[in-house]
Amino acid sequence: MQPGDNILKYFSELTDDQQRQAIEKGIAENTSAMDDLAMLKAIWSESESIGDLQAFDTTEAWNAVEQKIDPDVEARRFTLWPYISVAASIALLVMSGLYFLNRDTAEFVEVITGDDQYMEIILADGSEVELRPNSYLRYPKQFNDTTERRIFLRGDALMTVVTDTLWPFITDNYGAGVRAIGTAYTIESDSSATSQQSILENVSGAMGIFSKSDPTIKAELYNQGDRAIFDGDSIDVILANPPQPPPQDTLSRNIPVINLISVLQEKFQRRFIAGSGIPHSPGAIIKVNLDQDLFSIFAQLDTIADVDYRLDGNTVTLLKLLPKKDE
Repeated sequence: MQPGDNILKYFSELTDDQQRQAIEKGIAENTSAMDDLAMLKAIWSESESIGDLQAFDTTEAWNAVEQKIDPDVEARRFTLWPYISVAASIALLVMSGLYFLNRDTAEFVEVITGDDQYMEIILADGSEVELRPNSYLRYPKQFNDTTERRIFLRGDALMTVVTDTLWPFITDNYGAGVRAIGTAYTIESDSSATSQQSILENVSGAMGIFSKSDPTIKAELYNQGDRAIFDGDSIDVILANPPQPPPQDTLSRNIPVINLISVLQEKFQRRFIAGSGIPHSPGAIIKVNLDQDLFSIFAQLDTIADVDYRLDGNTVTLLKLLPKKDE
């Protein structure tokens, strides 16, 4: 029996309990289908009052639809009551499209929350999503992609991701993507006709945010409370504990420039980059405190050396390091 047969029997109240429950479950799993069903009920009710109009061949109409769906299907015959032929013909055409919409999304679940509504969702890998009010989430019933776990979020949510270093977890959020391997974070997002904004906040662990259109625009958050704001063009990082001005030479020690670069590369492997061929004086001695954060070290170098560098989120790229010339 084809989907259209059950729909017609459903409208005519000729389905048994099992058929009725199956149809209503299928409709309930697709939000847009609920609206379509309401529209079809209205069409059905209106068409029943039309009266004795000349009915056209609904068998031919249905076979035409099936031929478009699958050219190899054989034509079939079925009987409809004459007084419902107008409504049945309209319902068949519309519901055939509704049927394929359901089939296309059969592997995904879509959730929409209303005003003041929160919803907790456990994904197939055990990760948890707290979907916040007026938000939309689309996620697969099973994560079949072996390279990544990906979900789609529009709105706000708290994510708690199950750790798997070989299976990154990607949250698709408008123009931004958030990448994590096992952590917790919140996403607040908004989209309008003129702007898009995604706000990522670190709850625990570490995670990165990047532009989907230009992956070179990216930033990583390593500390609880760190935030990243993506506006569609750039990422602004706001640290929960910004670097403080360096202390007055209490812990500084003399170190050759060449050794300083090596120490920074080892201590801050994911955050410090020294470009090849940068101007520097390998044997020159610089007095600096290495027992502080990377940003604080460079804030101190600004005062004692001729240094040039570029900040990119939490990353520092060294461009020049020379002893400061006497003024």
